[in-house]
Amino acid sequence: MPCGSTKASKIYHEIRSQVEAEGLENCFNVILVNRLLDFMGLTANEVKEAAKREVS
Repeated sequence: MPCGSTKASKIYHEIRSQVEAEGLENCFNVILVNRLLDFMGLTANEVKEAAKREVS
């Protein structure tokens, strides 16, 4: 995600807090891609379509 380290850290910790609030276990230093996409309001298909447009 294109942002500075301060904002990236805030997003990382916010997502990890959401996971913990759901009663799920956080893996060490990891967030799942789908969690980040949800946070950004995107779907995997939207990302794939954007990548296809970039190539063509």
